[in-house]
Amino acid sequence: MARKRGMGETEIRKKLELLKTTKEKYTYLKKLSKKASLMKPKTRKNFYKLLGGYAEKIGELNLKKDHFFDAGEHYEYAASCYQKAGLKKKTREAFEKAIDAFYKELANL
Repeated sequence: MARKRGMGETEIRKKLELLKTTKEKYTYLKKLSKKASLMKPKTRKNFYKLLGGYAEKIGELNLKKDHFFDAGEHYEYAASCYQKAGLKKKTREAFEKAIDAFYKELANL
């Protein structure tokens, strides 16, 4: 778990290596996000970039299952993570994916 000084990137990556599925890794990172304020700025930026990547992967899995609303929510969350990491291009791309997924959901109603 995160100590007072916060977790380092190496500790986070080691824990991720122990987890098997994308969903387990995403769930772990999401729980850890509550303690992101304890991380060093560079670690926090990389953490949000990593969390955004896993949120996108979960979104892609939902798209494959035609769960468009769920996919849109994960893409939207990915965009907010990328925004916290200061990644403007990835933020815009993730929001575009979210909008596309929500439109697909509306088309299926």
